[in-house]
Amino acid sequence: MRSGAPLAAATLLAGVLSYGFNLILTRALGPEGFGAMGALLGAAVIGSVPATALQLEVARLVASGEAVGARWVIGRAALSVSVASLVAGLALAPVLDHVLRLDTIWDAVLLALLLFPQTLTGALTGFLLGRRRIDLFAVVVVSIGVTRLAGAVVTQVVDGGITFALSATVVSATASMGLGLWAVRRCGTADDRAPHPGARRFTVGLARAAAGAAALMVLLNVDLLAARAVLGDNASGQYAFLTIFGRMTFWGTSFLSLWVFPRVAGSSGATRAIRLSVVAVAAGGVLAVATASLFSGELVALLAGPAYAQATPHVGAFALAGALIAVVQLGTYVDVARGRHQLTFAAWLGALLVVGVVFASGASSISGIITIANVVLALLAVVALVSFRGTAPTSGPKTSTAISPMA
Repeated sequence: MRSGAPLAAATLLAGVLSYGFNLILTRALGPEGFGAMGALLGAAVIGSVPATALQLEVARLVASGEAVGARWVIGRAALSVSVASLVAGLALAPVLDHVLRLDTIWDAVLLALLLFPQTLTGALTGFLLGRRRIDLFAVVVVSIGVTRLAGAVVTQVVDGGITFALSATVVSATASMGLGLWAVRRCGTADDRAPHPGARRFTVGLARAAAGAAALMVLLNVDLLAARAVLGDNASGQYAFLTIFGRMTFWGTSFLSLWVFPRVAGSSGATRAIRLSVVAVAAGGVLAVATASLFSGELVALLAGPAYAQATPHVGAFALAGALIAVVQLGTYVDVARGRHQLTFAAWLGALLVVGVVFASGASSISGIITIANVVLALLAVVALVSFRGTAPTSGPKTSTAISPMA
């Protein structure tokens, strides 16, 4: 309770704020506008993989003493990765403009600009985790949700469109990055003589951390992107709104993956920690699915209004998707903590399978796409549950001592 409660409070509040951000934009942009915005936000989550990988690797380096100061790990290594993310986003902007049928390519450019502060903030929060400054970590994580929510409110007040909403999101991400820099300075930084692992070892560790994070990020958003590609504007907007129910189910128990990771990596009470986490994730998922199914009509009417009435029959299915992804996330984190990669590979295969079946089957409805996604996720959840056998990490260096929540 002592170790998990502050972490749970921060991640749950961040999830609620993110939910509010999406909810306000559903009303501000309407189904057609939010269809494009939802797809862009899904792409942004996939683009946050470098941020999550940086958070993992920086936390590991700082906690292990391999990099005790911020000057090299933040000012050089993380900054280089952030710039690379920005350049990659700009290069892919024309592709996103075409695939997502955007009104203007500037929306894709703004998404690319978002990647820089988003990525660097990941490194900053990783530094705070490595220093065990959960208080400052919580402040920065919550600030990300608060500033994004403020941007969505302004978008609704001024009746702004997608471009305005994305611009506000870039500004809010930059503000959170500034707060992260302040928090790191509060921790104290070492001078240029502080030890660091060097570029090669840092790159290897970053790639290792990115593998599992990327698989989960893609798995969390691949059905939304597939829906945008095959459904009409209105239906894809309905689908984007429905993913909120899956996200909330997922966010509700995601802190447990953070909590269990170092215990498995250190073989300290790992068996009991895994059992407690599995039970808690399962209980949270059952509660979320039951609530969403029983009160689907009321929830849609309250949260999004009559424009999204067509989404009502599908609410329970999307909550189930979130519950299944939570199980897959827990299994992936445990797998990584043991120094293994089976769940990472399985998650990648699952994401590819969702896309392949959607297009091969000619699925052209919300129910068809979410059914395909849930079948694949159920198979992955079974694989995750089977993988929990054994608790000791493999010999050799541990992959990480801390892990980040998913966006």
